[in-house]
Amino acid sequence: QAEDGIRDCLLSRGLGDVYKRQAEAKTSGRDGDDDDDDDGHCGASTFDEYELAWCAFELRAMSGAQIAFDDVPWPRSGAWLLRQSLANAGDDRDATKRAHRAFFVRWHPDKFIQRFGRALVERDRDRIIARASATFRSALAAR
Repeated sequence: QAEDGIRDCLLSRGLGDVYKRQAEAKTSGRDGDDDDDDDGHCGASTFDEYELAWCAFELRAMSGAQIAFDDVPWPRSGAWLLRQSLANAGDDRDATKRAHRAFFVRWHPDKFIQRFGRALVERDRDRIIARASATFRSALAAR
C-alpha cells in the first residue's frame, strides 16, 4: 500500500521504503519545484517527508486533540503535492488513479471539513478551511 500514492498511516505496513527514499532525496537535494508559494508549509521537501508529517497529523487528530492552523501539515501547494504523489505512483495506471483519488478525497473542502471539522480550533477555523480549499484549487488548476 505504501507505493499506491498517498499513504493511509493506519493501514501502512511499514516505513522502510520511506526512510530509504528520504536518504536518497537528501543526497540529491530538493526537487527543484520552487514555483509554488511555500508560505506556511510544513517544510517537507520530499513526498515521503510530507506523508510522514500527514500521518502524524492524522494520528493527533484521531486522538481527539484540537487542530490549530499550524498543526496542519500544509504542502507547498496542492499542485506540488499532486505532482509528487503521482510521481510516487510511477507508471502503474491503477496506482496513479488511486493516488489521484486519494489526493482529492484528502483535500476536497467538504471532505476535509467532514473529517476534521469538529476538531478545528474555532479562532483558526475559517483560515484552515480557506487554506484547504486553496490547496485543492491549486491541484485542480495543475491537472
